[in-house]
Amino acid sequence: MNAKSTHLDSDTVYINSNQSNRIAVILRNYAVVAAVVILFIVLAITSPGFLSIENILNIIRQASIVAIIAFAMTFVFIAGGFDLSVGSVFALGGALAAGLSHVFTVPIAMLIAVLAGGLVGFINGTIITKLGINAFVTTLASLQIVRGLALLYTDAAPIRVPDPAFRWLGAGNIAGVPVPVILMITIFSFAWFVLSKTKYGRFVYSTGSNSIASKIAGVRVDRIVVSTYVLTGLMAAFAGLIFAARIGVGAADVGQGLELSVIAAVLVGGTSLAGGEGSMWRTAAGAVFFALLANGFNLLNVPSFWQNVASGVIILVMVAVDSYNRKRRDSA
Repeated sequence: MNAKSTHLDSDTVYINSNQSNRIAVILRNYAVVAAVVILFIVLAITSPGFLSIENILNIIRQASIVAIIAFAMTFVFIAGGFDLSVGSVFALGGALAAGLSHVFTVPIAMLIAVLAGGLVGFINGTIITKLGINAFVTTLASLQIVRGLALLYTDAAPIRVPDPAFRWLGAGNIAGVPVPVILMITIFSFAWFVLSKTKYGRFVYSTGSNSIASKIAGVRVDRIVVSTYVLTGLMAAFAGLIFAARIGVGAADVGQGLELSVIAAVLVGGTSLAGGEGSMWRTAAGAVFFALLANGFNLLNVPSFWQNVASGVIILVMVAVDSYNRKRRDSA
């Protein structure tokens, strides 16, 4: 009788455990989508101008800058990394593109600017993998160094670019759709395919899940890690030149705090700080969520510092949820 009771109790625990795991998976996968839908409905009801085509396009345009960098940051996080330097690389990319456009053709200037961002990412990744310096410390240092280099390059003064070819990338439209939005969708599609459908994407996941086992299996873990930082550097610089093209000015003081917005979008999308988990479409939803939040605060005339408070609380909650889920899985 006791044995039967014990058996039933263990079955009950097993079933409850499975149910809890399923709930955790559903929350991780779809919580950000639910948040976007709820926020969209609330803003549509409370703000009369929210549903205008101009405002919707503005939201997506605002989301595009963060999203482009966040797509690359997702690779870094899944591989178990962390990058605080993207705000400074963003500024450097825009400043270099603006300055070099006075010397070279616009495409060449932009290419050099993007490659410079990739070089910063390569240096970050190499220091982390070869010298064993913590990613947080390494990228915090490069945040300061790169910002300083951008200030030196611009002499702390904005570089104006009147060339219409330069401005088109940030302020142009194709069939009424802003060019930055088209670029965001294109980059998202490519990043999703690479992460979800290629061997490289599988290696990124395995590196973040268990780097030692991945090395034993023949994965060149250091190269994978370095490549993710290169991707982030490239995309941060590219987003920076898009922003510079939009306003017609390259400046070294832009992008301060951008790294926090990017990290927030990735975390809210359910990508784990511990590595091995994440998806591109959830990162996209995270970027849209924060763009909606910022737009709603502006439309409702809520002081901007409340957006900082809300963002901080959301980040803290998402990290706490991720930590709780991991501990529960480890103890199961």
